[in-house]
Amino acid sequence: MNDPWFLGLFFMSGFCSLVYEVVWLRLAMATFGVTAPFVSIFLSVFMAGIGLGSWGVGLLTRRLRSLAASDSLRLYALAEALLAVSALSVPALLVRSQDLLSSTGAALAWGSAAYYWVSGACTAAALLPWCVCMGATFPLAMSAIRKRSAARSQSSFSYLYLANVLGAASGATLCAYVLIELFGLRGTLACAAGLNVAIAALALLRSAEPALSAASAEAGDAAAGGASAPAAPAYLLALLFTTGTLSMAMEIIWLRQFTPYYGPSIYTFATVLTVYLLASFAGSGLYRVQLRRGAVRSDVAWILSGVLSLLPLCAANP
Repeated sequence: MNDPWFLGLFFMSGFCSLVYEVVWLRLAMATFGVTAPFVSIFLSVFMAGIGLGSWGVGLLTRRLRSLAASDSLRLYALAEALLAVSALSVPALLVRSQDLLSSTGAALAWGSAAYYWVSGACTAAALLPWCVCMGATFPLAMSAIRKRSAARSQSSFSYLYLANVLGAASGATLCAYVLIELFGLRGTLACAAGLNVAIAALALLRSAEPALSAASAEAGDAAAGGASAPAAPAYLLALLFTTGTLSMAMEIIWLRQFTPYYGPSIYTFATVLTVYLLASFAGSGLYRVQLRRGAVRSDVAWILSGVLSLLPLCAANP
């Protein structure tokens, strides 16, 4: 099911998430320094929070099968509304972190292992709760979609993912090159927070529809009596984990490779991230086309991903 309403919501949600990521990184680098180790720490915290939110709330929604679709949408609205609070909390916590580091004086040498442990802990405290909220939006939306109709649609997640990725690519580009230049860091965060509040309001309005509540009650009963989806094979989970690890590692390497060409790291980061997300969007779209034709070759995709990952080494060679 590719409900345009959900697609629009997830496009806006992805846009906000990448605006936050770009601005938070810029604020964090101003606090802890512009180094590859810290960028790695930042991305690890950001992705870990999203993963924890998606995994934890996903488990919760599977356990609470009787939860109505309208209730899932209200929880989704709550997660989006909580994200708006981060526009005020994250800058304040990063300022406190800077004060903490300043108070240590020479006891915590810049660039030392202890410095990165402390900066990582401060970054986690400032970002992790909000990243968990970002990750929670996917399982909550999927729960509402599944219970909105009696039959589960296996294509719903991929459509939401495509909309979210496209919105994220737009957010990364517009944030770095337009919004920050026009409104500054605080103003850009305020814009994202306002959009989060709008998403939450739209979700609350949709949750109040009588038809949604009636349909969700029937779908919830059907889901409670149905068989659960089979677990993914262990080897597939291992491959996906490895792919995610290598993707983030290459993102850090690309950031270092292309900084001499693009200038300040935040612009390099936004450019690399935008290309990465657009390529992910194109790859997902190509997969769907091949899937409809019955010509999917996953082995070829795995091999090509390894070979093509070497191209940036050639492109960034002085």
